[in-house]
Amino acid sequence: MTKETSEYYNEVGEYFDLFAEKHHGKSDNNPILTGMRNSFREYVNHSSPKAILDIGCGPGMDVAFFAEKYPYAEVMGIDVSAKMLESAQALCADKKLTNTKFVNTGIEKLHEHVAADMKFDIIYVFFGALNTVTSLEAAAKIIEERLNPGGTTVLTFVNKYYLSEFFINILKLRPGRAMARWGSIWRGYSNDVSLGSKTYTPSDIQKAFAGTSLQLKKRRGYSIFFPAWFQQDWLKKYPKLCKALYKMDKGANNMFLWGNGEYTLFVYDKSA
Repeated sequence: MTKETSEYYNEVGEYFDLFAEKHHGKSDNNPILTGMRNSFREYVNHSSPKAILDIGCGPGMDVAFFAEKYPYAEVMGIDVSAKMLESAQALCADKKLTNTKFVNTGIEKLHEHVAADMKFDIIYVFFGALNTVTSLEAAAKIIEERLNPGGTTVLTFVNKYYLSEFFINILKLRPGRAMARWGSIWRGYSNDVSLGSKTYTPSDIQKAFAGTSLQLKKRRGYSIFFPAWFQQDWLKKYPKLCKALYKMDKGANNMFLWGNGEYTLFVYDKSA
């Protein structure tokens, strides 16, 4: 890849290094994040995988989960944040897992660290690591090339048109925040540190993967009406409302509204 990709990955890595120590605890203590993670995991299915790739593995919770679920598979986690990988390695060491491997890289630079003939039966991306690539089309091609025939890939993205956030911020007279995701660059979730990432619409994602042989099997939206992970305080403040909003999310996923949530999920298979 180009020097620009290396520079960008360095910037992303430095950004996530800042949050490495807090990230694991935040995920463990946030019921909305936990619910999303458990839902994502349900779509990762294979009868007998021998190799699994986690793109943007963060502190390694999912690497550890799938290493325990599939003890005869090697689970490789890649991340551009060295400190996230330190946490991931420590977690797997604590669990005495011997079938995990970690590489400090991003998907577009994978060829520099992992042999070209290394293929995977499962490739997954939880919590939007593909929002921080220089080319989604290039990443899609690499995922296709690295996926074994008969394999599956589960991909999640921070969504561009998150309408609940838009309307809430408009009502609060915060138009800048309302449209923060709509530009070509999104600064990320932090109010203190900026990350030059990108958000995608469902059509952007499907267009990027249309150039591959992968077959779309499932699409789903998250936090369409139900609170987003950073609104977890709603669960205690408005429990009855949140219960109703959760039911509304289920219904919205059967309508055109599915693609207007905070996150989207896509499942693609590769023909055997």
